[in-house]
Order: sequence, then structure tokens, then C-alpha cells
Amino acid sequence: MDGLLVDRAKGTLQSMMRDRGYRDSAQGGGVSPGDGPDLCFKARGRETVSVRWLLSESKAGVREIRQLLEDMRARSANHVLLVFVKPLTTFAANELSKSEKRIELWMVDRLQYNPTLYFLTPEHRLLNQAERKTFVEKTAVATLPKILASDAIARWYGAKRGAIFEIRRQSPDGFCYVVYRVVV
Repeated sequence: MDGLLVDRAKGTLQSMMRDRGYRDSAQGGGVSPGDGPDLCFKARGRETVSVRWLLSESKAGVREIRQLLEDMRARSANHVLLVFVKPLTTFAANELSKSEKRIELWMVDRLQYNPTLYFLTPEHRLLNQAERKTFVEKTAVATLPKILASDAIARWYGAKRGAIFEIRRQSPDGFCYVVYRVVV
């Protein structure tokens, strides 16, 4: 695995977690797999997010996934970002789908750039619980345009189904238009 790709992925991952409202807890920091998380991020009033790296050139199998799930149980971790080089095997993905824990899958290739910095991407912001509640009281959510949970921006912000994005678009005539989208 090219060290430059991993370093760039690590920087992009730290940027993504800052955009989500987390800060690096300065635990670990290495990029080689081993005992425990390689990076941890914390946010006030929210769960800690651990990052695990699977950097072998072969596909991660059921053995590695079971080891990860066992490590999560031992550490009482509920949210892990799993970064890998090669796609998971079908059996490993099936093993992950059985887990009740929140595990986000990221390939190193997808962490080479920050999609929010692209010049055509408008500013996105996830509504917090209070804003979402008042918005839902005033608006029929079923009529909102949709954004897929698999969309690059939705994945970047860690949006779950039912979350609502506020999107600010600049028009050529100088006005700012605000639109909302619900994650499906």
C-alpha cells in the first residue's frame, strides 16, 4: 500500500470528522492495523468514533470482521469507521450486516478527496434534532426532494435515513437559495 495514499486518506478522514463536529482525541494516530483503534474522535455529548485500518493487499474476510466485532464488544464501541484497500468479501459484508453496531465502510480510494470542497458542490448542513423537529412540524417531509444515504455528501456527514439537509445555493444573479432534502 502506498504510504502517500494512506497519509492523504488520514488527512481527509480527519477533515470529515471535523465537519461532523468531532475532534481528534489524540489517541493512537498510527495507520497500521493492530490492537485497538488507530484514531479516535470525540464530540461533546456524542459517542466516540473509532477508526480501524485494514491495509492488507488482500480482501478482508470473515476472520478479520469477526475480530473487529469482538474488539468492538470488548471496548463497548458502538461506532467504527472501517477503512480498507480492497473490497470486503461477500461473506465478510454479510457478517457486518448482522451486527447491531454502526460500522461505516470507507475505501482508501474514496478518502483521497473532500467532496465538500468541489467548486460545484453547494454548502450542505445537517439540521440538528431541535431544528429538524420544528421543520417537520411546519413542512410535509414526504414532499421534500430526496438525497440517497449512499450519496457522497450524505456519507461524508454520516447522515442516517430521515435526516434533513439544508442546502445553500448561490445563483448567478447573486441571491442565495435555501433548499432542503431528506435522506432516504
